[in-house]
Amino acid sequence: MVAWWEGYDLSALKAREKAEAEAAGVIEEGPASPSNKAAGALDRFGKPLWTATRIQVAEKMWGEGLTTPGGKEYTESLVKPLGINNTMSVLDMSAGLGGLSRTMHRSYGAWITGLEANPMLAEYGMEYSKKANLQKQAPISHYDPNNFAMDRRYDVIFAKETLFTVADKGALFRKINDSLKPGGQMLLIDYVVTSQDVLPGLRSWSDVEPVEPFPWSIDEAKETFAKMKLDVRIAEDSTARQIGFIASALSILQKHLESHELNDETRDAVTSEVKLWGKRAEALMKGLKLYRFHALKPG
Repeated sequence: MVAWWEGYDLSALKAREKAEAEAAGVIEEGPASPSNKAAGALDRFGKPLWTATRIQVAEKMWGEGLTTPGGKEYTESLVKPLGINNTMSVLDMSAGLGGLSRTMHRSYGAWITGLEANPMLAEYGMEYSKKANLQKQAPISHYDPNNFAMDRRYDVIFAKETLFTVADKGALFRKINDSLKPGGQMLLIDYVVTSQDVLPGLRSWSDVEPVEPFPWSIDEAKETFAKMKLDVRIAEDSTARQIGFIASALSILQKHLESHELNDETRDAVTSEVKLWGKRAEALMKGLKLYRFHALKPG
């Protein structure tokens, strides 16, 4: 990690990444083949959504095993009110590299099923779980949030900053509700809008998102919960906190860009991540919101 951040040669990493991409059928050049169309592997522009270099940049920004803002202390504080214990089953629908899944198991003893929409993140996350000897307690696997089925029910279902890319949220949340045990809890942290009227003003953000966003409005979210007879206990605006997390991380990255010599691949990855999160922060100041919803299913 130090060698990468200081800008030393990454030829070995590039060779490994190329081999991984070829094995997965994800190749940047040439026409797409059926094998490289695995759900979540490519972004909307036909490029690999995640690479080994981007993963390292994300972990530098947010912490080991994490790909979204907040750090382990904050993300753990999000799930603490759920009262998770070692008798409960938990589904994490935004597992990423599995950092929070493993933290939840270590902290509360619950067995966590981690699902991740991107196959590379899921593969890396499972490797991290194996290295921690938690492949059974906190497994990470790939799924398509637009087309999946559950074969069991859970006490807690959790999702952080991922479901805003799903177009048919009605179908998605019916599946989530069916997978939630009576008396179970759902915790959703996701991007929403105050109303659909603000979306035209967010084009500079939505047009650069690697996966096309479909944020619903706050009222649409509440109406969906009501239709499923879920009791919404918390609907909290976390936008200001999110902007603060992003600003802090971007400041750190900017300082490194100014004071360190990075090779072209790493500099490109850092620049792309800065642009993405900069656009998200800008959108959060123009009508996009990050909300935390905590809902209970009647027993």
